[in-house]
Amino acid sequence: MIVKMTAAEYHAIDAISASLLKAARKGAPHLARYRSGDQTFGPAVALGTAAHSMILTPADFDAEIAVAPDVNRRTKEGKAEHAAFLETVGDRTVITAEQHESAQRIAEAVAAHPLASDLLSDCETEVTLVWDGCKVRIDAIKGSTLIDLKTTRDASPATFQRAIFNRDIHLQLAWYADALAEVGRTVDRYIVIAVDNVDPYGVAVYELDDHAIELGRRAYCDALAMLDDNPANGYAATAIPVEVPRWIK
Repeated sequence: MIVKMTAAEYHAIDAISASLLKAARKGAPHLARYRSGDQTFGPAVALGTAAHSMILTPADFDAEIAVAPDVNRRTKEGKAEHAAFLETVGDRTVITAEQHESAQRIAEAVAAHPLASDLLSDCETEVTLVWDGCKVRIDAIKGSTLIDLKTTRDASPATFQRAIFNRDIHLQLAWYADALAEVGRTVDRYIVIAVDNVDPYGVAVYELDDHAIELGRRAYCDALAMLDDNPANGYAATAIPVEVPRWIK
C-alpha cells in the first residue's frame, strides 16, 4: 500500500528494496555489509540527499537536513558550537554550508531546465509503498510517468548513459514500476533526470525504453535469487572464468 512517511522511517523498515537488490548484484560481501547496516556514506551521498529534499520536498527540507555551522573546530569555541549543533540534529542528514550552496545550485539548474522542471511540476514526490516484505520510495510520479532524480559527478550523455546500467538504475526503475502495479498504477514512461553535483551543474533528461526496463526486471529477479547466497565472504565459491572483452585486440 502507498503510505506517507519520512525518509528515516522508510530506511528503518526491514524489507527488500532496490538498494538491497543492487547490493546483491555487486556480490555477497556488499550484500553482507548492506544488511549489517555498517555502511559509510561519503559527502556525495549527503549532498545528493540534500538536493533531493530541496527539489522534491522543499517544505520538509529543514526537517530532513541539518546545515552545520561554519566554525573553526580546532578552536575551543568552534568545538563547543559544533557539539551544541550535533545535539539538535536527531535523524537528519548533516551537510556543510558549502554543500548547502551546492544543493542550491543543483536545484536552480534543474529548475532552469525546461523539460526537467516541467516533469517535476504538479507531480507526486517521495511516493512510498510497502508490500509483502518489500518496499520502494519513488522520487516522483507524474501521471503514468516514473521519474528518478540522480545527482552525479558527470551527467553528460557520454558518461551517464553507461552509468544507467553500471549503477543498476534500470533495475531500480523496473522494481518501482512493478511495485506500482501492485496498487493498480500503470507506468508507460521511464525518466531519469541527471544533474552534475559540481560545476557546471549540467542537467540531462534520459528516457529508458521497454527493452531497458525488461533488462532491469531480469536483473532484479536475478538479484532476488542471490539474497540467500553466502560464498564464504567472497564474490564466488569457485574460480571465476575470465573472458576477453570484445574491445581488447
